Amino acid sequence: LDRQRRFVGDAAHELRTPLALMRGELDLALSRPRTVEEYRAALHEVLGDVERLTALSGALLALARSDAGRMVVEAAPLDLAE
Repeated sequence: LDRQRRFVGDAAHELRTPLALMRGELDLALSRPRTVEEYRAALHEVLGDVERLTALSGALLALARSDAGRMVVEAAPLDLAE
């Protein structure tokens, strides 16, 4: 139960960070009129955060599927020298 609580807390923190960055970038972009280039730069920053959230949610979904026994994990040899 303690491990689950830590995991949920860690996951929440990992989700909050990119959301806070997105919020800050959007608030800044909307705080005054900007040039097209400035808006484009802000959107690229937000896109990077969205990509991070997408990857994180995919990883969380994979963990949930694995825990539910709905994901088959196959062991394979790995050459660590590579």
